[in-house]
Amino acid sequence: MIDDFIVFTKTGVVLFRWELKLAKDPVDKFIKTVLLQEQNDDSASTQVDNYKLKCKIRNDLELVFVLIYQGILQMAYLDRLLQQVSAAFANTLDPNCDRLDWRFRDDFKLEFERIKLEFDREWLTKKTEMRSFADTERGKRVGVSDGADKKESEESEDGAASGRRGKREWVGAGKVNKQAIDKLDFSKSGDGKDEASEESQNAAALAQFLDDDDDGEPEINQKPVLIEPVDDTAPNSIWGKLSSKMKGFTGGKKLTEDDLAPLLAPIRDQLLNKNVAKEVADRLLESVRQSLVGQTTEAWTTIRQTIYREMVRAISQLLTPKKSVDVMRAALQAKAAGRPFSIAFIGVNGVGKSTNLAKVAYHLKKQGGLSILIAACDTFRAGAVEQLKTHARCLDAQLYERGYGKDPAEIAKNALKHAAKENIDVVLIDTAGRMQGNEPLMREISKMVAVNQPDLVLFVGEALTGNDGIDQVKQFNRSLIDLSPDRVNPRGIDGLLLTKYDTVDDKVGAALSMVYVSGQPVVFVGTGQKYTNLRKLHVEDVCNALLSR
Repeated sequence: MIDDFIVFTKTGVVLFRWELKLAKDPVDKFIKTVLLQEQNDDSASTQVDNYKLKCKIRNDLELVFVLIYQGILQMAYLDRLLQQVSAAFANTLDPNCDRLDWRFRDDFKLEFERIKLEFDREWLTKKTEMRSFADTERGKRVGVSDGADKKESEESEDGAASGRRGKREWVGAGKVNKQAIDKLDFSKSGDGKDEASEESQNAAALAQFLDDDDDGEPEINQKPVLIEPVDDTAPNSIWGKLSSKMKGFTGGKKLTEDDLAPLLAPIRDQLLNKNVAKEVADRLLESVRQSLVGQTTEAWTTIRQTIYREMVRAISQLLTPKKSVDVMRAALQAKAAGRPFSIAFIGVNGVGKSTNLAKVAYHLKKQGGLSILIAACDTFRAGAVEQLKTHARCLDAQLYERGYGKDPAEIAKNALKHAAKENIDVVLIDTAGRMQGNEPLMREISKMVAVNQPDLVLFVGEALTGNDGIDQVKQFNRSLIDLSPDRVNPRGIDGLLLTKYDTVDDKVGAALSMVYVSGQPVVFVGTGQKYTNLRKLHVEDVCNALLSR
C-alpha cells in the first residue's frame, strides 16, 4: 500500500528514507518544489506526477514526515499511521543533540516496517467505513495529475512497475525557496470530494475480496474426509439401486464378468450424469472390472464395499499426477536459489483468470511471505490493466504494465527482468482470454510461453463445463506445443486451475475429464470471489461427489 516513507528537516535535509526506490521518484521534486510552510495542519496532502504524498509536520521537532503511495487509501489510515510512525521516530532521537545533527537508532527501519505491517493487516482484514464530507474536507489537494492514467510506454523499462527496491538514503540536500513555500499552501485548492470518492471505491474493492469477519485463513488449508456411503439404501441413491442386484453376494465369493456387468452399468450412468466424459467413465469402469474379475471378496465384506473401494482406487489413480506440483514449495525453492518463480495463467475468455491469479498471489504472500509482481500481459481486453491495479492495491503487490496493444511476450520478459533485478520472489503473468480455435492468438500465447519459459503454465477453466472444457484444455495444450517457436523443447500445460468449483455441487466430472485428457493435475480450484476462496483438489472431494447419492 505504502510505496515510500521519508523523514527530513524543515531545511530539506533527509534524515531517513525507507528502502523502496520509486519509478519516476517524486521525492526530489517534492523537496525542491512543494516544501515547508510553517503550519500545524498534520493532514496536508498533495500529488506529484502519479504519486500521492501525505505529510505530517512536527513543528516541535522541526521535522517533516511524508508517506508516498499510489491508488486509493483512506485518510484516516494515513493519519493514524503518520501519527504512530512520527511518535516512534521521535523516541529514537537523542534529545541532547543539536537539531542540525540529529542522531537516531539504526533499527528504526525495522520499527517502521513493524508498524506498517500491523496497519496493513488491519486495513486488509477490516471493511473500512467511508467518512463524511466534513471529515474529508480538511484534506486539501494541490491538484490531480493528468498523467495518472498515461500508458507505461512513456516510462522506462524498469519504470513500468509501481515500485522497486533500492538503498536507503540517510542524508540529502534540498533547500527551501519561495516557490516551495508557496506550493505548500494547501488551503488554496481541493474540496475533499475526490478523496471521499476514492475512499468509497477502495472500501468497495476490499469488501468484494475480503469479508469483514474473515480470519484470512485460506480454504486451501482445509482437508476433507472420505465419506463411504456403502450403507446407503435410499432408493434414489446409486447404492440403493444396486441393493436388489447384490442379493446373494457375500464375503468369500469369487467374482466373474457376468456378476459385475449389471452392477457397473448403474455406476456408469451416475458418472455420466455428473459430467464425467464417456471415455473417462469407461476407462474407470474398465480398471475396476479388470481388478475385480477373478477376485474373491473378503469375508464380512459386501460386494458394494468391494466395488466402492475399487472405484476410489481408480479415481485416485487417475487424479494422481505424473509429477508433483506444489506451488508454494517450488516458489520457496526458487527464492532460496536467488531467482523469481513465475506462473503464466492462460485460458478462454471470462473464466476468471485475473481473479484467481489474485487468489494465488494472496496465498503465496500470506502463507509463504513471498513478494509478488503481477505482469499485465492482457493488452487486448478493455479494463484488464485497471482490474489488476485494483488487485495489486488490495494485495499490496507490485504491478508491471505497459498499457494496451503491446506484445505480451515482451511485457512478460521485461517483468521477469525487473523481478530478478529487484529481488521480487514471484511473478504472476496474466494473459488475454482467447478461443482455442483462433490460431493467431494461440500462436501468440505459445510464443509468450516459449520466450519466457515460466516455471508453471496453468490452464484456467470452469469446473462446470462439460465437453467444451475438455476440448478447450486439449486444444490449448496441443496449440502450445504445435505452434511453439521452440521446436526442440516445446512447452505444454503444467497444471489446471478450475474456477466456479463451488457452483457445480456434485457434478465434478469435468475436473476428472480435464485431468485425463491433459495428463496434468488440478493444482487449485476456485470456490468464490474472495481471496481466501482457493483450495486444492483432494481425491476425497471427488470421490464423495461422484460416488454418493
